[in-house]
Amino acid sequence: MLEAPGRSTADLRAPALRGGYRARAVATIVVESSIIMRNLEIAVRAFCVVPFLTGGFDLLGGARFPKSAGVPLDDELSANAVLDSQVRFCGAIWVGYGIILWRAAAQLRSDPDGFRVLCGILALSGLGRLASIMRCGSPGVPLTSAMAVELMGAAGACY
Repeated sequence: MLEAPGRSTADLRAPALRGGYRARAVATIVVESSIIMRNLEIAVRAFCVVPFLTGGFDLLGGARFPKSAGVPLDDELSANAVLDSQVRFCGAIWVGYGIILWRAAAQLRSDPDGFRVLCGILALSGLGRLASIMRCGSPGVPLTSAMAVELMGAAGACY
């Protein structure tokens, strides 16, 4: 092996060894990042059960479903045609949101912007609920809890 003037063979191999360590460190970070992204995908898909179920129940049950879930509605209000229509419409939108979120979870690594937009929409819905609470009062524990989860969607939008 030829030696460079003033450098030993060990000196010439040292940069290659250091590069090897760097390559292994980068590979470790990539693997750990991949595991984190896979866990995030699993968590997001588990969350998709919420819009699938609640949206489906709203779509099928109309304004009577929130009452059966513990939301304080009197019988006259739960039979209101406008409210029933609105609940069923929003239920269909919520099911659609769940379907799009399921798809976005599969594309977290290649296209995280779709996930960010969906998290932003979720946070916006939480702000809508917050405005309603400020104007009309608390809708009860189930919907106040939903609002808290929706507002946490802002954290996902920042991802």
